Amino acid sequence: KFTLNINILSKKGDQILSSSSPSQKRKWKNILLAPSFQFRFGFKMAIAAIIAGSANILLFYHYMHENYEIFIDSLLEAGMLSSQVVSLLYQEFYYVFKIMILITLGFAIFCIILGVISSHRIIGPSVAFHRVFQQIREGNREARIKLRPKDEFQDIAEDFNKMMDQINDQ
Repeated sequence: KFTLNINILSKKGDQILSSSSPSQKRKWKNILLAPSFQFRFGFKMAIAAIIAGSANILLFYHYMHENYEIFIDSLLEAGMLSSQVVSLLYQEFYYVFKIMILITLGFAIFCIILGVISSHRIIGPSVAFHRVFQQIREGNREARIKLRPKDEFQDIAEDFNKMMDQINDQ
């Protein structure tokens, strides 16, 4: 069995998040309310990041490669560079190119994680609405939608709760 322990510390060194504690594992489980939607959302964000990063990398490669060749050729013709120095310059160029690719991939992974976590603020209210609708369908006319303060759709939840109060008052 494989377990991953993640510890995130504040600037002061206080532990903010540790995935090894049971309460944190429960919280992480609660983030994935609708995993298929949330991962699709995260992957769409990652695809956008990869497209933007790839365009940036291709522009860099095209611009720098052309200018690098012109610059190196002119220095070679002037006798200011040896073939070993040219080889080192090209190695450095390709090293920077590879670093840019790795940064783009890292950013794509970050976008997946951010997409999953941020989509929780959208899907959480949807789950709450569904739960209350189910309770009302089963006959519980006292059921009300309770959302967290920073969740989306607060105004809709308040309007729905007011509507249910008016229905119950009649």
